Amino acid sequence: MLKAVKLGFIAGVLAFLVFHQGTVHLLHYLGDGLRPWIGHVPAPFPMGRVAPLGVPQFVSLAFWSGVWGIVLALLLRLTRLPDLLTGFLFGAAVITGSVFTWIATLKGLPHFAGGNQQIILRAVLLNGVLGWGTAVWLRPMSLRG
Repeated sequence: MLKAVKLGFIAGVLAFLVFHQGTVHLLHYLGDGLRPWIGHVPAPFPMGRVAPLGVPQFVSLAFWSGVWGIVLALLLRLTRLPDLLTGFLFGAAVITGSVFTWIATLKGLPHFAGGNQQIILRAVLLNGVLGWGTAVWLRPMSLRG
């Protein structure tokens, strides 16, 4: 179990830095044709400072991606579904659902982005990629069983 926690955190951070932010990069610079569906995608690696520590936003997001990676690593040990499918669905459904409900409440934001379908679709895609990427990084680590 400790192995799953350690490797899950590392896989989550790496998935954020490589897959999530790589997808943000592609959508930001090449996604003009997708703008009607997903809206404007901000530049990757946001450097704005976040409270309470004043770290860059991408560092905070990478940390929380590591936490989600721990949850996914533990989940993958229990399920027999294909790991990449589980990772994508976990990111698309669980992470996005959490962000749009209880995390939005903590931040004083409207639930489900106030019904903005472009933001919702973009979040489902990016969080799905994050979960999928975490599963990719976890794949060679043999966490099952």
